[in-house]
Amino acid sequence: MPDEFIDVKVDDWKWQEGQRDVPIILPTNFLDLYNFGFALGQGSPQISEETVKNIASIRINIYNGVEGDIFTGRVAGFSDRITTILVPDSFMRWANAKYGTEKDKAPSRIIVKTKDPSNPAFVKYLDDHGYSTDKEKQRFSKYRGIVNIITSAVGFFGLVLLLFALLVFSMFIQLVVASCKYEIRLLITLGASPKQLRQYLMKQFMPLYLVTGVCSFIFVSVLQWWAASVLKSKMMYISPYPGLMTVASTLIILLLVYIVNAWNVRKYIHQH
Repeated sequence: MPDEFIDVKVDDWKWQEGQRDVPIILPTNFLDLYNFGFALGQGSPQISEETVKNIASIRINIYNGVEGDIFTGRVAGFSDRITTILVPDSFMRWANAKYGTEKDKAPSRIIVKTKDPSNPAFVKYLDDHGYSTDKEKQRFSKYRGIVNIITSAVGFFGLVLLLFALLVFSMFIQLVVASCKYEIRLLITLGASPKQLRQYLMKQFMPLYLVTGVCSFIFVSVLQWWAASVLKSKMMYISPYPGLMTVASTLIILLLVYIVNAWNVRKYIHQH
C-alpha cells in the first residue's frame, strides 16, 4: 500500500534487503478486541500501544513450497483507518519477487480516497459493482438522502415565498405611488419627466433591498459554516463556504427584484 494512504506517521517505516527486522502496522481494533474483550473477560491486564511497540514481536514465516525465510516483525504503530496488517511496500515487493509463485494476480482489496464516504452516489456505486467496505463510514448515507429530500422541499417552499415577496413588493410600490398621486401630477406639471420620477423612486427602494440581500447572504454563510463544523464532528461533510450556485442565486434574486420594481414603478407612474 502506498505510504500516503497510511494514517500513521512512523519515522522508521522502511525496509531494505538484508534487514531481518520488519516494521509492521496493526489495526487499532486488534488492540481494542484484546483490551475490551479478551482481557476484561479473563481478568488479564490491559496493555497500551506503547507497551506493544516496546515488547511485542511477531515471527514472519515466508515459504513458497521450495524455499523460505524467517523475519521478525516489530510493531511500529497502529492504524485507525486500515483494518489489516501492513508491512513496508519495499518488503512486500521484494518478497513477491523472490518467493511469489504467480506472476499476475488480481488484487483482492483496493483503497479508495474520497472526500465524503457517506455520499449516496458513492455508496450506490459500491453497491452496484459489488464492493463491500467499512459500513461505519457510510452509516450517514441514508440520513443524508433524507436530508436532501427535506432540503429540496424547503427549497420549493422558499421559491413560493420568493414569488409572494415579489407580489408584496409590487403592491407596496402601487400603494406608495397611489398615496403620492397628487404630488406626482404636480411634479409632472412643473416639468419633471416620468424618467426622473422613476429614478428617484428606485433610489429610495433599491438600497433597502440591496442591504437586505447582503445581510441574508452573510447570515446564510455563517449558518453554513456552523453547520459544517457540527456535521464534521459526526463524520458528515459539507462545504463550510457558500458555493457558486448560492452566490449566483443571490445575484439573480436581486436582479429579479430590481426588474420587477422598475417595471411596477414605470407602470404606475404612467397611469397617473
